[in-house]
Amino acid sequence: MRKIFLSLICSLLVYAAQAQSDNYSYAQLVQDGSIFRRDVIQLDMPLKTQGLSDQDIKDLSQRVLYSKSLPHAMNLMTGEGWEFVQAYTVSTNDITTVFWVIRKRNQIKVGA
Repeated sequence: MRKIFLSLICSLLVYAAQAQSDNYSYAQLVQDGSIFRRDVIQLDMPLKTQGLSDQDIKDLSQRVLYSKSLPHAMNLMTGEGWEFVQAYTVSTNDITTVFWVIRKRNQIKVGA
């Protein structure tokens, strides 16, 4: 239940951050670790990210999933034009979840 609540809060934060600025698309790199299993890194991105097709988002998500660490995933995203904004952690019981907020400048179409 806490995990669902945490995911909902984080998604709302990403949505709120995106609503504040029309010049950027926001996403999160999420590392959900437990002492009982290997850390998992996920890409949390709105489905309608400007300039990216559904297939592009799926491909990026897959590449991030196979990253060995958050810095490795961030290097991958930097190569795609994303930049680091902020990091924060949430701890519950034996699980610490690390969130890295990232953003990418939206392409402005001239003459559109």
